Amino acid sequence: MTWVGRPLRRREDAPLLTGAGRFVDDLAPAGLTHLALLRSPHAHARVTRLDVRRARKAPGVLTVVTAADLAGIGALPVNRLFRDMIVPPNPLLAGERVHAQGTPIAAVVAETAAAAWDAVMLIAADYERRRSSTRRRATAPWARPGGPGIPTGPSPPRPAWSR
Repeated sequence: MTWVGRPLRRREDAPLLTGAGRFVDDLAPAGLTHLALLRSPHAHARVTRLDVRRARKAPGVLTVVTAADLAGIGALPVNRLFRDMIVPPNPLLAGERVHAQGTPIAAVVAETAAAAWDAVMLIAADYERRRSSTRRRATAPWARPGGPGIPTGPSPPRPAWSR
């Protein structure tokens, strides 16, 4: 017997349609805390200032963590898919430099998700943009073994997505 092309009886519809559905966000075990991350808006930048003092004092915040707090832990492990694979920097939280847009800069742990996100908004971060490229040909030479490395000069004064 094949299931392809045959309607399946759905068991989840009745609870969802009557408002009795259960979702992961509805679960609240004792001691539950929430994490929110401040992420870099830039593809390549130097973090020139990171001030978390206001976030640490915000109501409901349990802790705010930066790369300085995790100095002894090291980077995330990466599975090498093949020999001689080039592994980019992969820290838990970026310190002085970010190498990808969305890289976490700081983490906030709070009693509620709203408190965590409110505290993230209180973190003051300044960046010095660096050159970056989304084109494979432009970035490939920097990734080759023995190559010149990731460009570190100042960013040109143009939008990141210009052609």
